Amino acid sequence: GYLSCPDFSVSSAYPFGLLYTWAKPIRARSRCLVYPSPGPRLPWPREPLAEGWHRSGRSSEGDDFTGLREYQLTDPPRHVHWKAAARGGTRLTKRFGDSASGVIWLDWSSTQGPRVEERLSTLCRWILDAEGDGIRYGLRLPGLEVQPNLGAGHLHRCLRALALFEAYDA
Repeated sequence: GYLSCPDFSVSSAYPFGLLYTWAKPIRARSRCLVYPSPGPRLPWPREPLAEGWHRSGRSSEGDDFTGLREYQLTDPPRHVHWKAAARGGTRLTKRFGDSASGVIWLDWSSTQGPRVEERLSTLCRWILDAEGDGIRYGLRLPGLEVQPNLGAGHLHRCLRALALFEAYDA
């Protein structure tokens, strides 16, 4: 949800506490939106499976180069961007996909846990993972549905929906 900036004051006791100055309390009328904390990595939601998806939840590989991402230990050696590694830069992995890749729905009913925060953390982790892997995803919460898409705007729209979930909770 939203977090308001608390009142604060500025003071100084320079040098060696001989002089002391202060200002009236400053009232900041600012606030910021705080997203849920991402939970630990969990398997993708299994049901319902979208077209073009395997049981693991990952999209099937295609022949089209879709970009680069940070290297992970589980990446196959043939996908490592060896030219970038030889230059001494960060290790990158080539991503390949199909132009008709599937869509995954991240649904409130697919999460588990007795507390709302746990479930929001799980959804937050899935959103960040789907965005990082270049997977189109949609979000379903009680009283709200965000249509599948990909990109920074969509990421923040979904995280905002999680942060303001109390407002949608029925």
